[in-house]
Amino acid sequence: MQVIIWRVFYLSKNIKLLQSAILKQDYMMKKGYTAEKADQFIKRSKDAGIEIHIALIVGFPGETEEDFDNTLNYIAQNNSYIDRVCSLNICGFPVGSEIRKYPEKYDYFCPSGIGNWETSDRLNTMAVRKRRYNEVISRCNELGIPVDACLDLEVFEARFNKKE
Repeated sequence: MQVIIWRVFYLSKNIKLLQSAILKQDYMMKKGYTAEKADQFIKRSKDAGIEIHIALIVGFPGETEEDFDNTLNYIAQNNSYIDRVCSLNICGFPVGSEIRKYPEKYDYFCPSGIGNWETSDRLNTMAVRKRRYNEVISRCNELGIPVDACLDLEVFEARFNKKE
């Protein structure tokens, strides 16, 4: 009989954002799990001795200031479970993605290029997304959580603010 032992050193959980309303809506992120389920997964994995890396996106259409504050509060309240943020990004719309194809469905428009999109209520703009991005980095720095794979905001803006 052969015995194979697997040892998991770390998990990278692609959380994206921690708002159940957005995670569950079929027309939004289509993740199929709630923030509560993600939270349980993170805590159980950490309690099992697994290093936790999370990926975050700020500024998804529909993300409110309250949602964003909840994400910052989650990071602060659960920093003992989070070993690093392995990826932090501003929400973008990859070529071919549903979100890029259907701006009316996601309630955004592009006044000056796809990278400079804003929601119809004008509460989610590039300036807001950049502020949120920087706030996540600041909060993680205050808590001693390393943040990897961050955007260079100037390169991001230059690349994605092209008119289509």
